[in-house]
Amino acid sequence: MANSISSLKKDVFTSKDFPVDKIKDKIRLLPEQIAANAIKAKADSLHGMLGNPISQVQELSNLSAYFQNYQGGVIIVTQLSPLKVFEIHGDIYKKWVEMGRENYGLPLTDETATPDTVGRYNHFTDGKSIYWHPSTGAHAIYGAIRNLWASLAWERSELGYPTSDEMNAPDGIGRISYFQQKAIYWTASTGAIVVEDSKTWEGNIFFSDGTALGGNVKVILNKNGDCNFSGHLHDSGYSPYTVTVIAVVMTSSGTGYSLVHKGHTDGTGSDLFGSPNRNHDWNENVNNPAVRDNWIQINSASCTFKTSAQDIFASDLQDTITTIAKAAAQAAVVAIIALI
Repeated sequence: MANSISSLKKDVFTSKDFPVDKIKDKIRLLPEQIAANAIKAKADSLHGMLGNPISQVQELSNLSAYFQNYQGGVIIVTQLSPLKVFEIHGDIYKKWVEMGRENYGLPLTDETATPDTVGRYNHFTDGKSIYWHPSTGAHAIYGAIRNLWASLAWERSELGYPTSDEMNAPDGIGRISYFQQKAIYWTASTGAIVVEDSKTWEGNIFFSDGTALGGNVKVILNKNGDCNFSGHLHDSGYSPYTVTVIAVVMTSSGTGYSLVHKGHTDGTGSDLFGSPNRNHDWNENVNNPAVRDNWIQINSASCTFKTSAQDIFASDLQDTITTIAKAAAQAAVVAIIALI
């Protein structure tokens, strides 16, 4: 009997025989334990920047992520293997909450200084970001507008930092984000484009029927409503011409803007009656509030030029302008506004 008890004692494991420090690395932690440890380590590395925790570690089960709220922000574990842990704080955190927290996206970065060292940003999933600048605050930017801004070199571009979130554009059609200098506008038909301060369209004047008249024409419209219509004509033939030059700027929403100039050139035959003026130049300016008020649409408009080597009388002129507008319109012609 003594021998059997002695034998049994030899089979009992003690901490000395199987020390915990040799097996603890073999213990498989639960996911929430891994997340909690990672969040604590992240908080410790921030040296109290976020303040004290104000919630327990919680799971975003639909996103396989874990988070813990702090007085000044949040720490999120977005992936357990390999481990990815990020923090959001300050005004960027407030904007993220305003945009719907994790519904806006999970962080892909900590809050990070921009290359110019002035601003800060966090990137998020699904091609989204929030950028902050001391004079503009924090703003959300995403989708095609963000992609274009990124391709232009982000805040280092001529646009600067965003000064608004993406929002519905004033035209009620597209989406727009405003920046320190300009704006980016988006519609399904145009894609994302920079809203410029002015737009210029140029064309050449020539005839395929042998009319000895040629030249060039230019339209410049500005966001403040200024309009400039200029051009040059040269008569290289015998006959004089009374010329009508028409430009129609057509927006995708169906509003057209017309500019009309009438002029005269002399041909070589005019030598019989004195010195001919074979050149004709014009440069006309006007300000029209309709251009200013619909600048978002005009920024992506097209322009069609038409020149007639004869005078076009008033009734035929309007018909001609309407025909040009209908040919250029992407939708039904809603209105035609005469600028010049």
